Amino acid sequence: MQQREDQLLFQEETRRLAGRIEALELEIDRLTREIDSVRREQGDLAGSGLRAVESRLDIVESRIREVDAEREKDKTEIVERLGSKITEVMKSSKKTASGSAKRSDRYANAYGLEHEVKPGESLSEIASTYGVKLQTIVDANDLENPNHLRAGQKLFIPE
Repeated sequence: MQQREDQLLFQEETRRLAGRIEALELEIDRLTREIDSVRREQGDLAGSGLRAVESRLDIVESRIREVDAEREKDKTEIVERLGSKITEVMKSSKKTASGSAKRSDRYANAYGLEHEVKPGESLSEIASTYGVKLQTIVDANDLENPNHLRAGQKLFIPE
């Protein structure tokens, strides 16, 4: 369940950063068009008007450099966050995959989650939490008596 929440948060953060990059790219395109427009105006102007245009071009080019720097910073941030999230997911997957929940042969290659039984927790509560049929958990874990769970017992919850 935590992995799914982390994955959803990770996806949302990735979408947010992708949106920032897209906005910066649009700003660069707009500024590039403005430079082209100014350069066309520059050809039409002479004397003191030319200095004003050159000054305006310098400002626009400076802003483009700032936007490019922000974009590079965002890219670096995305790569770092993706790397750390991938590492977290891999570690979490290894823990789940190597967990001590006893799977039945029928579910040996199935995907799912590992759940550690909490004191006073019933199998029907666990099944309800994961949206899985109680019998599916019983079958997946070869439980002889579903009414006798121990706190700390690990159960495999198939997807």
